[in-house]
Amino acid sequence: IFKKSMGSSMKYLTNAFHLEKIVDPKTQKAVVFAYDNRYSDEVTGQSMWVDYKFIGSTPYYYGADNTYLEREGDEYTVSSIQFTEGKVLFIKDTANRLDGGTKALKEVQVYNNRNKLLKRVKLNYFYLTSDTSIRCTTPYNRMFLSSVQETEYNESGDSLVKPPYVFSYKNDVKLPCIYSYAFDHWGFYNGKTSNTTTLPTIQPLLQLGIPAHSNKDIDTTYTQCGILKSIQYPTGGTTNFEYEYNRTDTIVGGLRVKKIMHVDSVANKSITKEFEYKNSAGQSSGQVLFNPVLFYNYHSMDQYGGYPVYRIHGDAISPLFPNQGSPVLYTQVLEKITGPDGDIRIRHYMTGFDAYSSTIYRNMCCGVPFNKHPIRSDLVGIEIQTETYKYEGGAYNLTSSNTSNVEP
Repeated sequence: IFKKSMGSSMKYLTNAFHLEKIVDPKTQKAVVFAYDNRYSDEVTGQSMWVDYKFIGSTPYYYGADNTYLEREGDEYTVSSIQFTEGKVLFIKDTANRLDGGTKALKEVQVYNNRNKLLKRVKLNYFYLTSDTSIRCTTPYNRMFLSSVQETEYNESGDSLVKPPYVFSYKNDVKLPCIYSYAFDHWGFYNGKTSNTTTLPTIQPLLQLGIPAHSNKDIDTTYTQCGILKSIQYPTGGTTNFEYEYNRTDTIVGGLRVKKIMHVDSVANKSITKEFEYKNSAGQSSGQVLFNPVLFYNYHSMDQYGGYPVYRIHGDAISPLFPNQGSPVLYTQVLEKITGPDGDIRIRHYMTGFDAYSSTIYRNMCCGVPFNKHPIRSDLVGIEIQTETYKYEGGAYNLTSSNTSNVEP
């Protein structure tokens, strides 16, 4: 792809590789992949910073930058997979998406080696309209998957249409525009649509006389906008999800699953799973490797001497999501299952950041924005022990325990 910022020179960057073929060395049979390509040139975000220079104890505006980030390049999506026994086709929608980007996947078709259609999987979508804000005076559409429906065909071409999978989402509060300034320190929606900049208000700097900017506080009501709420299955059963905010010793951006409820309407049975993210002492097991670092200070020199300068960034300087997309890693989770098999408790133990990150670099607090914390992300968040308990005779009794080792 190409990546560039408006007003700057274009830089070429290859950022992905796409599988073309898999060959069995024994039989020489091959699986061949083909792709559709869409060349795009889109604004993907905005980068802001502002400097304040101190002369004595008084801060003065000392410069700023406001750069729109643009992505230009190829967008490949798989169009077919062919093999000896048949092929799979991925059919895109003919209409453009109302929220931009690559055309939506409309159907998946499976054929045998005689080009007979065996199965068709149809995907249906709907749009939710965003709220308006400072940056968005016109409502913006966002696409959501509404259902997936499968149709099977026999050799005669007769079809069996199965009931669909149906998805519902939490949409009682509208999502913001895609380029809205209404997000918290972690990047999640916080409902503050009156924000006029990505620059945050830093409480310690307010006391030094630096002015307030945007409200970047966490708002857990708005964080849940657009999240998956339930799945209805072709068999008639449903799964419902409940969420709560991430937490260590304080509230952290984003959500975690609080409860999952499976209901089998045919058998009139249900299974409820509740999750507690605490250690055996009852304290939160959550770990955060990177908290949002949104400002730092440096020294500026001119003919009159040196001045301390504070630079405030609109986005966090260090990466916030080292744990497979989550800002928080939980080292212990208690899963409480209630259903036809009784009352069961499963305690999960995972590897944490402390064991597989460099303490040398983690203790270098003053290198911002230059030092990043190295970490073996492939070794954290791995389950190393599982204990299963069942409630019998008035107590929870250990029924099984499994352990595994993680090799650095």
